[in-house]
Amino acid sequence: MSIFRKRSAASAPPARPPAPGAPEPPLDDLLGDAQAHAFRAELEHGDWKRLHDFLDATREPDARFFYVETLAGITGRPDWLDEWCAARPGSAVPLLFRASHGRHWAWEARGSGLAQTVEQEAWPLFHERLIAADKDLERAVELDSEDPTPHALGLWAALGLSLGQAELLRRFGEVDRRHRWHLGAYRAMSQGMASKWGGSNERLLEFAMCFRLMRDYPAQLEQMDLIGPMITQLPWGYQGRPRAAYERARDMALTKARASG
Repeated sequence: MSIFRKRSAASAPPARPPAPGAPEPPLDDLLGDAQAHAFRAELEHGDWKRLHDFLDATREPDARFFYVETLAGITGRPDWLDEWCAARPGSAVPLLFRASHGRHWAWEARGSGLAQTVEQEAWPLFHERLIAADKDLERAVELDSEDPTPHALGLWAALGLSLGQAELLRRFGEVDRRHRWHLGAYRAMSQGMASKWGGSNERLLEFAMCFRLMRDYPAQLEQMDLIGPMITQLPWGYQGRPRAAYERARDMALTKARASG
């Protein structure tokens, strides 16, 4: 499966700087997906029924994971989550969604900083919410044993609960047996195999599929053209404010490409 596409030099358009006064590229965790935006608008009013039917019919693992994981990032704990689970007791879908929300909700309590910056009173709530999410995932597996989604979501619970590398690899194996190259699972493992989670940099580089442009700035600009104008929190957020980090990367690439051209 190809994540990055490379155009031939003959077909690649020349890199163009943004027009003066052009608006900032939008920050959109839904990647410009119109259907996802429509679902989010419905969820803001507590209307989960159309999303339920959609997810129930969506068996492609990466698509299901995308909609569950991105749409569940809701601040606070809406009452309709429990209502949804109660209304569809035989379906794994609301359990997946509530579990994914529980993971976001746990990190909401913890904060996004380093462990030493977390307030001591936040840790019990963080763990409590992750444990509840993991229980929802266990029940989802019982209801739909072939779906890799609960196992992929469970990787983040394993990380947050510090269950260790053996459990992380076990959960990843459950994903891999059901769907090889699961994008969400590989993203979680690219974090989980790092030294800060009990792995090592050497092990991470043996496990993860790494893409590096090796200062090939024209290729970088090609990829920016192919990705389009939508900026996501990750990976750009690792270098500060996502929009600013994206603009810095693009400006440097334009400067270097002109200098070498």
